[in-house]
Amino acid sequence: MDNRAIGVFDSGVGGLSVLKKVLEVLPGEEYIYMADTFRIPYGTKSPEEIKRYTEECVTYLYNKNIKALIIACNTATSYGLDAVKELFDIPIIGVVDHACMDAIELTKNKKIALLATEATVNSKIYDKYIRAMDSEVVLKSIGAPDLVLAIEESHTDDEYIEELIKGYLDEFNGFEYDTLILGCTHYPLARDAFKRVIKNYNYDRKIRLVDPAYSTVLSLESILSKEDSLGDLNTKRVDFLITGDVDKFNKVFVNTFPNKEIKTTFKNIKI
Repeated sequence: MDNRAIGVFDSGVGGLSVLKKVLEVLPGEEYIYMADTFRIPYGTKSPEEIKRYTEECVTYLYNKNIKALIIACNTATSYGLDAVKELFDIPIIGVVDHACMDAIELTKNKKIALLATEATVNSKIYDKYIRAMDSEVVLKSIGAPDLVLAIEESHTDDEYIEELIKGYLDEFNGFEYDTLILGCTHYPLARDAFKRVIKNYNYDRKIRLVDPAYSTVLSLESILSKEDSLGDLNTKRVDFLITGDVDKFNKVFVNTFPNKEIKTTFKNIKI
């Protein structure tokens, strides 16, 4: 048993989609969630900047004596996961490999679409994982630079976000995919909008949406269980560390957790 907190790191509010699942699967834990909103979006930064930001944020969380960490950010996973796994002696997992596994399991025609930040697309990390898992799968990737900032501004379920989503999905026209990877943890916060836009396309096939949050959390649960490190607390506590605007972050948090059955603290920090 280990009642130290679990860390969750994202560039912004996107990791809330992962936090929601981890609270369901591992209710006996306490969490420290770090959002580097001061430097968002990561998706437009250089690989060197993303790696440095990731290392700085993970170092900050590690110094809070966390027992494990979820990098709940595709872009940070793409450029920083391997580096921080070498630096720190705790379990650290990302979201990309789980998204790939889920997508390959779901696709029926082996044609998968990926919507992600430009940095994630340019990293080719999804191409690498999917090719290694199933060489017959065809992946088409589109960068969606405007979605993250829109969701950070609380556009998760309105006409504005629908128009943005439609514009990006239009770029897949002619590609007969049956599975769409939401390759940024921000995107599942707008899942209902994605579903409406896809429904309006009147596809002649079912389109499956991939959100890797659940499988990522199950992976963490397995790791902690094997190490006998699961917690047995019943506090449902999450401490939020925000490098940018706390009020803006809290607005999305309230929309994501409307019933708020968890104890929270919000603190602005400098790195």
